[in-house]
Amino acid sequence: MERNPYAPPVSAVADPAESRSERPKEVTLAVKLLWASFFIGIAGVFLRPAQQVPFIAVLIVSIMAFGFWAWVITSIAKGRNWARILFFVLVGIGVVFALLFLSTTLALYRERPFNGFLAAINYALEIYTLYLLLRAPAREWFNQQPAQ
Repeated sequence: MERNPYAPPVSAVADPAESRSERPKEVTLAVKLLWASFFIGIAGVFLRPAQQVPFIAVLIVSIMAFGFWAWVITSIAKGRNWARILFFVLVGIGVVFALLFLSTTLALYRERPFNGFLAAINYALEIYTLYLLLRAPAREWFNQQPAQ
């Protein structure tokens, strides 16, 4: 078949395939724990006490926050080291604020023990996830350069 001189040029265009070594079991478990924490957080939004803020505002902010969090989790699963570092920073900030407002937090959880239980599980999951992502196999996997 003859080439049409009026046809646009054709070129095979594709992003280079990223290949990494197999994801370590620590990272796989960490990603599963992050998703568990994610869904516990979503449940926590609906178990909040009634406030002065309209529910639609809480819903909009929650959608944005959980969308961002899902993006971070999927980036960690893909081996993005910046996402792992961002996770460390966000968990660190969360722990600092929890400690700064410990008396207020404890009073709230005494009033609503189930919310406190979910928060404690979430903190435990995040701290264990930090541990998993800091272990040597995970650290090496995140720091390797993907082959082009």
